[in-house]
Amino acid sequence: MVCYGWIWFKQYLQPDEPRRPKMHSRIVLIGILLMGLLSLGACTKHQAMKGPYEGDNINTAFVDYMAGRAQDRLDLTEAQTTQYRQLVRNLLVKGQELKPLNEALRRDLAASLRKENPTRAEFERFLAAKEEIMRTVMYSGIDDFMAFHATLTPEQRNKLANLVQEMGKDGWRGHGW
Repeated sequence: MVCYGWIWFKQYLQPDEPRRPKMHSRIVLIGILLMGLLSLGACTKHQAMKGPYEGDNINTAFVDYMAGRAQDRLDLTEAQTTQYRQLVRNLLVKGQELKPLNEALRRDLAASLRKENPTRAEFERFLAAKEEIMRTVMYSGIDDFMAFHATLTPEQRNKLANLVQEMGKDGWRGHGW
């Protein structure tokens, strides 16, 4: 037993080999730090992907994520990014104003779905009201978008047009319409 201990001591704890344990711990430490940084980045994106609203408030991480994405894809300047961020925020504010109407609409739809024989007219009313809410939000942002579009360079407008053409080509889950 003592002999095995001496062999272990000679192999691993000799003063001429102090790097082996330190190198291993450095690699582990670097791995832990990298995982921490990756998880921090994932948490930031995860916070943005919770959606545009946090309860009754606007999710600022979502607004920042959308502005950053536009900045990356269109090579926006800081002023353009700020203007785009405000455009997104204004659309979310308008959507937030219509949230009670949207919730009432969902309650009515749920009540219709609980019926044994809902009518087609009930669903048509729901769809028409939902389209009107979406139209209201979209039309509220037209002036802001036109002002933002006026600041784009021809190259940026071309990139934007290409993005719109590519949207939805991958189907339902293909990052588009």
